[in-house]
Amino acid sequence: MGIKRVSGISAQLANSGELSPPTGFYGKLGWITQAGSLALVQAFNASSDEASIFSGETRLIAELTAARLNGGARTNLLVNSGPAGHLDAANLGSRIDEVLAVGEVEGLVLDTEADAAFLDALKNELASRSALKEDFFALTRFRKAYRLDLSGAAAVDNTGGLVGIPALGHPLAVGDTVILSGTANYDGTYVLDASTGVDELVITATFTAETFAADSSLEEQPESYLAAFKTACDAFSSPKIAIVAPTTQDGHLGALAGAVMNVETLAEDAGMVMRHSLLGVSLDNRWSLTKRAVIDGLAEARAVVLKRHKEDPTGVYINLGLTLAGPLDDQEILPLTRIAHKVLREARLRAFPAVNSHEFPLDQPGANAIAMMATAGFPEMKRIGELTRWETSGSWNADGSLSLTISAQGPNHVPVITETITLTPDQGV
Repeated sequence: MGIKRVSGISAQLANSGELSPPTGFYGKLGWITQAGSLALVQAFNASSDEASIFSGETRLIAELTAARLNGGARTNLLVNSGPAGHLDAANLGSRIDEVLAVGEVEGLVLDTEADAAFLDALKNELASRSALKEDFFALTRFRKAYRLDLSGAAAVDNTGGLVGIPALGHPLAVGDTVILSGTANYDGTYVLDASTGVDELVITATFTAETFAADSSLEEQPESYLAAFKTACDAFSSPKIAIVAPTTQDGHLGALAGAVMNVETLAEDAGMVMRHSLLGVSLDNRWSLTKRAVIDGLAEARAVVLKRHKEDPTGVYINLGLTLAGPLDDQEILPLTRIAHKVLREARLRAFPAVNSHEFPLDQPGANAIAMMATAGFPEMKRIGELTRWETSGSWNADGSLSLTISAQGPNHVPVITETITLTPDQGV
């Protein structure tokens, strides 16, 4: 890569260009799902009739209804649907390409029960596309909390104080906790025994023959569901991917997608916190979560997503963070999250054009100058009470990219962020 070197260091603020969103696809999302028998990519907007388009697909209809209600007039989706196997880790790239062949989108909704393998595949796919300046955020979902209608099923005597409950293809694991209700003999909370199989849940109880009545059910305990979510997703980290834990309800993924499409007014300050009522989603009071769970990102109706704006005339894109807040979100942590997003936004906005200009020497003084430029917006944040102090440092990498480390404290000197970001320039001459 050829580098333009200049004598001395210009510390002036590099022109970052306009922060107007790209026209045509701002707010448009690609929705990829397994539904129906025909593979097809089709447009879906505020006037679309999801019940007619996807007749019989109850869950997908609920999701798209929520997307339309929350997106309002700005609802703008390209829906890529197909039969079982249409969306998995192996063919994820092909499904995205099919969407992009119809039209550009700024984000993806992966409507599938994401596990660790799928999340890793998605993270790798987004990273490879980002290197080609195809930069997307993504929303996906964990499985719903398990609920089994026991009507007509019969308890099984597994001997030795163990009782089996038929449950074909259940997602639960040994040690999970379930709640039985509406039964004549087994109402209560149970931990699944080690003999639990793929089609049978085994509990410790005294066997009494019973064919379960119409109002009887087995449900996954909320705390157990959250523990399963944490086990599956806690080790996963990506600033571009939000995972929704839908609990017992359909519609959460669609509601968040609709809210994302309906945020055009926030383009000027991508660090803002948006409060959204999430239309079309009913909340189950049994699933009220603790403050700690909210902070850990386990609350329903919460996601962090990324907006993209054209950063400068060279076609480079930067990610700007938005936080969608649901009714259970913690009131202390959200303002700090907003400030952290804004710090990163301000730093990228000012530092990236300098790196991309290829006009700064690849030595420590050059890196220091860009690090100083990155803080140009911080004094204003301090003036309005968002920051109290900050530190930045920069260092060049062998490939010509700049590692920029940012540490900042918010109100009352509470740490809000310590993060290193890498800014990779376009190839210069």
